[in-house]
Amino acid sequence: TQAALAQVAREGRVRSGRIPFGYRSSAHPRRTTSVAGDRSRLVPHTGEQRVLARMLQLRIGDEFGPRRIAKALNAEGLTNPRTDPGL
Repeated sequence: TQAALAQVAREGRVRSGRIPFGYRSSAHPRRTTSVAGDRSRLVPHTGEQRVLARMLQLRIGDEFGPRRIAKALNAEGLTNPRTDPGL
């Protein structure tokens, strides 16, 4: 129900499925998906938060669109932390 979904969000959890970019499960930090019944909370992921901050800066400060943001991030070497284990 809507009320149950709102409660899950207020608690900082995800119901099931893909965990939002920039966060990880507190109980399973390497996992990028959650499973039904997982009661762990979402915690910020440092590498992904850095990429999100840069994306926001480009979008708001420089008024870049999605393609220009992607080009800028690639040029700066900010790859996807979910596919680059070094981040």
